[in-house]
Amino acid sequence: MLATRLFPLVLAAFALAMPLRAEEGEAKETPKEAFEGFKKAAKAKDGDAVWNFFSKGTRAKMVEQMSPMLDTLKQDANSMKELAEKSGKTVEELDKMEAEELVKTMMVAEMTNDTEDIDKVEWVSAEVKGKE
Repeated sequence: MLATRLFPLVLAAFALAMPLRAEEGEAKETPKEAFEGFKKAAKAKDGDAVWNFFSKGTRAKMVEQMSPMLDTLKQDANSMKELAEKSGKTVEELDKMEAEELVKTMMVAEMTNDTEDIDKVEWVSAEVKGKE
């Protein structure tokens, strides 16, 4: 599959997106609360909730950067079948998805494999500096 062990990458992207989310006025919680909420959403495999933890700019960048991979994925019958099995969707449903929905579906499908250790991931600290 093209997206193996995606959860650690998603978690890293989340950490990098937190300052942007706060800057864009989207954050309504402390960084620690956001982190715990993200873990809860990931563990529940709630793609929409996980997606909404990223800033609008990060979401757009993820879709833009993953679009070529998504095109390749849709042309690979084996990868589509594997994603269908992991996500509980049909190949036909996946094929009709726009890039954003497909990225969310891939994240959730990979979280199925990777979230068993999510409770071991701990909040350490954050430093937030305002604009000067």
